[in-house]
Amino acid sequence: MSMLYPFFLTVADFAELEDVIELVEFVELVEFVETVELVGFVEFLEFVKFVETVELVEFIEFVEFVELVELVEFVEFAEFVDSCFSGLRRDKSSTSDTSL
Repeated sequence: MSMLYPFFLTVADFAELEDVIELVEFVELVEFVETVELVGFVEFLEFVKFVETVELVEFIEFVEFVELVELVEFVEFAEFVDSCFSGLRRDKSSTSDTSL
């Protein structure tokens, strides 16, 4: 019987074993939760990067739109100035024609 004693578990040994199993399950649960939180955090970072990318693209499109508007306004202003000077050139050419 003494040879079997090392292999014989008492009720106290089962209680300790159960505590160890619960501890292992708890650690596994914590690891799982940490993994889920890490995955969630990575997905959150990816979402933030996506949002920042979208905002950057929208900002670039806005800047391009502003540049386009400024270019159009500049062209319109240049055409206006040109029309003013062409009017002066016509007036000057008509004045020079009458003096001949």
